[in-house]
Amino acid sequence: CVLTWILTKPKASESWIALEAKTLDGDGYSYADLDGDGGRELISIDNRFLYTFASYAESFAPREIEKLSGAALIDRSTEEFAMAQHRRDLGLFEYSAKLDPATWNSNGFLAAYVALKTRLGQGEGAWQTLLENFDDKSDFGPQTCLSGQALAQCPPENIKSLPVPKALAQFLQESGYGPLPQGALQELNKP
Repeated sequence: CVLTWILTKPKASESWIALEAKTLDGDGYSYADLDGDGGRELISIDNRFLYTFASYAESFAPREIEKLSGAALIDRSTEEFAMAQHRRDLGLFEYSAKLDPATWNSNGFLAAYVALKTRLGQGEGAWQTLLENFDDKSDFGPQTCLSGQALAQCPPENIKSLPVPKALAQFLQESGYGPLPQGALQELNKP
């Protein structure tokens, strides 16, 4: 893991500020001027996908794009300039699945694929792809406590794995990947 600290001196400030950025897996951030304004964005992957729907080795994750503004990092992943990067990433995802068609049955791949397609406004078709291909026999993924306690305090007999579609719908909603596909919204309304 890589912990990044950013030292910055905002225009209105007399002193430097140390800003703690995200702790990221792998190489941490990369930097590029994606919006063409002369300043660089901080590019990473959404680490929340790692270990959530599959093991680390089987996890995929969409890209996140942030920008330093004063003394804060602003998520710019949903802005129009970022869509070109997301479309390139989608091409890489689909090429990876073309090289190994079994990838289409990986819950880790499908979760990131649906998130990326949803971000690009193409979530409906991606949700159908998830429903047709997810591994419903996998014991890896989000769980819930039937007695309402936090998982850490939940008695083992009350822990239940969530079905992949429901878990992904909740995850996408909580992580800001909307607007959600209609199928995901239906999953959220199921008991």
